[in-house]
Amino acid sequence: MEQQVIFRKDMKHPFNSMLIALVAIDIGFLIFNFGGSALWSLQVTAHTNTMMYAKFMFPMSGILMTASIFIIVAISVERYVALCHQRVCKF
Repeated sequence: MEQQVIFRKDMKHPFNSMLIALVAIDIGFLIFNFGGSALWSLQVTAHTNTMMYAKFMFPMSGILMTASIFIIVAISVERYVALCHQRVCKF
């Protein structure tokens, strides 16, 4: 049901696209952070857990957090332009 609403032609606005990207990035961030906690609680072998966390999960959490911040800044700038400079904005 949500896909029908999100992917309609009249929903192809940059603001909506950025919100969808923000949701996807935040879900990825939550998965990587809770995934690391789940590995510790499931008592995966120490070497495997350390290697996965140090080489993959920790860097991906940082990348996704940074991407989330950049998307929020982009949404703020887009809203500023759309509201304060309406003649320039052609959406």
